[in-house]
Amino acid sequence: MPLHFLKENKEVNGNIKLLTYSAVVLLATIGLTFVTNADLLIVKHYLSDTDAGYYAAAALLGKMVLFTTAPIAMVMFPKATVLNKENHNGGNLLRNGLLYTGGISFFIVAVFLLIPEFIVRLLFGSKFLEINGLLVYFAAAMAFFSLANTFVFYDLATRKYRFLYILGAVSVLEVVLISLYHDNSLTVVRILLASMMILFIGVWFSEKR
Repeated sequence: MPLHFLKENKEVNGNIKLLTYSAVVLLATIGLTFVTNADLLIVKHYLSDTDAGYYAAAALLGKMVLFTTAPIAMVMFPKATVLNKENHNGGNLLRNGLLYTGGISFFIVAVFLLIPEFIVRLLFGSKFLEINGLLVYFAAAMAFFSLANTFVFYDLATRKYRFLYILGAVSVLEVVLISLYHDNSLTVVRILLASMMILFIGVWFSEKR
């Protein structure tokens, strides 16, 4: 809204792409935030307070993958923007981003798979040992999400917006599946993992088109 005066500026000849791009970024941000947090809201509604608390603790640990790898996509974004502006192929940049993101992500998944009890005891204490079986699923889900997030940032930099349809579809699918199948925390986190895998495959195919 503070930039509405630009529409009346004859120097830009009415060719204002800022608002359109801002809308795309806003939708992408909302979608990325939603798919990684919708499960927490639904679990809070359907499961007991104790189970929801355990689920939230496992989710926080699993998101260590996302917190660790997110800066890679953020660093890649301005470089991809420059390459796109200069009409250079940014394929190598994208592959490197995916390689670093995937390597770090699945290293953390391996750690959660091998020593989940040690991590839980260290960070939450023995009262939360029930979440051991959830950790690897959460970490794997965030690994696939981090890879999808890398594609999304690259597509935003290169002005490719087809990923929005995939993001929207996966968001709806996740909510529907968890709303229907929420017998326990393990079922929910498996649905989350499947949703993140679908998101990754979807944005990957979208990028290749």
